[in-house]
Amino acid sequence: MALFEYKAIDQVGKSVTGTMEAANSAAVTELLDKQNYMPLKIIEKKDKGFNISFFQIKKKVKRDDLITFTKQLVTLLKAGVPIISSLEALSEQTESALLKETIDKVRDDLEAGSNFSNALAKYPDVFDDLYVNSVR
Repeated sequence: MALFEYKAIDQVGKSVTGTMEAANSAAVTELLDKQNYMPLKIIEKKDKGFNISFFQIKKKVKRDDLITFTKQLVTLLKAGVPIISSLEALSEQTESALLKETIDKVRDDLEAGSNFSNALAKYPDVFDDLYVNSVR
């Protein structure tokens, strides 16, 4: 048996948190379901200080952040700034942690020889098909 921390929502939408001992996360989910709770997050508590998370809500880049990134990138490229340098500058300026991480990965892909649209396509959670195809 392991100890799990959970975050769930009850039938009226109220957030509920707690701990539960169970064999695995599936057992925790089943027990929460019997209590009419919808699990949002289940974390197994380990003695060594690291957590295994399940049912985490996927983070997304805000539309406005992506629009700002795109406008700034176009401006830098039109001004003749190389794309690698542009991406480095934009990565430092963005407030979105996920967008910063993705820009850094795209820059790394470009430095490894990938073309820009293929580098963007590797991150469909940030750059959808329309965005990638517009760049192509």
